[in-house]
Amino acid sequence: MLVLQQRRQEARTSPWWLVGLCGLALAGSLMSKETYAFVAVLPVLALLVTGLVLPRRTTGTILGVVAGVYLGYVAVVAAVGQLPGWLDQKTRGVQRLLGIVHETGFNREGSPSFLDRLLVNLASLGVTYALIGLGGLASAWLLLVLLRRRPLPTVSRDGSVVLLVWALGAFAHLGYAITIGTLEEQMFYLLVVTAVPVVCVVAKVALDGFRAAGDDWRTLTRVVPVLLAVALAGALVVEGAVWWRIRTVPDDGYARFLGWAESGLPDGARLATTEELAQFVMDDRLVVRLETGAEVREFGAEYVLVVSELLEQGYSSADTDLLALLDEGEVVYSSDTRTMGRIAVHKIDPAPPNG
Repeated sequence: MLVLQQRRQEARTSPWWLVGLCGLALAGSLMSKETYAFVAVLPVLALLVTGLVLPRRTTGTILGVVAGVYLGYVAVVAAVGQLPGWLDQKTRGVQRLLGIVHETGFNREGSPSFLDRLLVNLASLGVTYALIGLGGLASAWLLLVLLRRRPLPTVSRDGSVVLLVWALGAFAHLGYAITIGTLEEQMFYLLVVTAVPVVCVVAKVALDGFRAAGDDWRTLTRVVPVLLAVALAGALVVEGAVWWRIRTVPDDGYARFLGWAESGLPDGARLATTEELAQFVMDDRLVVRLETGAEVREFGAEYVLVVSELLEQGYSSADTDLLALLDEGEVVYSSDTRTMGRIAVHKIDPAPPNG
């Protein structure tokens, strides 16, 4: 918004309310998930350091608004007495971001490799992978064009710079997460979001360049739009098939478990789970996430819920002691699902809390 306003008015200043609105929008993004700093704060910081596109006073003010709102949020957390818990969670989050702790993700010991999961999901996410790849190539091409100061007669150069630093922020986050930090499958949506506008801009620049080249490129100018249309139609067909499969093949494993639990789990039963998704609301039954045999015994669990896919991928944990308890117990419920593997409930020997 700021870049468009500046271009229309050919001015180096922007209305205070528009600067504040941008700061509030970025602050909202940051508070929803701190890792969004890579695509919300880092690009603005890059513009501040380089002095590109916007005056440093403007980018500095935006970052000041972001910092002020975030500090206000922390102050509210402290005022309601939740600061210790907030600090504990954020400390764990920073440790995961820096790669000090790998609780989940591909870098966790024993988890499937990034390549393994990519191949497994290729049938469902092939178009998404292709779009991310195109986004990377388009970003690299746009970076070279801007560094060489080549003309971009049909698109805004300032807008292209902002778009590029936004995309590079997403690639910086994912690149760091892949090599050192915590990387999970769902985190690649950042690359999808940034890839779409970058690919569109580069495609427009390329087509306009072909048209401007004259007769020598006339045939290519006619062929390229047809190829793009065919590729788009093919992508829509593939994605349509994936959409149809997802919505016609049931994946209601948790719902089926809850239906069974109404009669299969006695009132007052203590159920231990090994992952965060199974935070069920069940009247007269106590559900707690536990990861070790010692914790299960202390809790006095009579049943343990295990989701095979989450356990195999490292999103769920169980030590050898807990696995031994499961092997010794009886499987009282089992259901195969499309995405979660096998959901099973093991009945173990009651272990009342110590003391």
